[in-house]
Amino acid sequence: MNDLQIYLLKFGSPEFNLTCEFREGAIDGPIIKTKTYPPSEIPAAWIWFFIDYEDYDVIEGLDYFVVLPPVPSDIITSFGYEWDYAFGSQIWPGSFWFTRDGSGL
Repeated sequence: MNDLQIYLLKFGSPEFNLTCEFREGAIDGPIIKTKTYPPSEIPAAWIWFFIDYEDYDVIEGLDYFVVLPPVPSDIITSFGYEWDYAFGSQIWPGSFWFTRDGSGL
């Protein structure tokens, strides 16, 4: 594995970076790779956002997870990032997720 794409957008003016973790074994398993992007690099319209990791050999039969963790606890604004499912999009079955509190819609 050396890259992935996430369907996402930025809403408002987030005061925190977008962090994307690649984890092994479980959703809270060890972090294998991490990439961080400032809000200026994230578009305000839905796109397939390309995340380039250094090559990593995945193990057949082992589960891997892409995790966009909740925002830092000191952030109190409602701006952030949305990913995975957009109403009426081609992503199915999906759910609408926010970085604000890590919850779904």
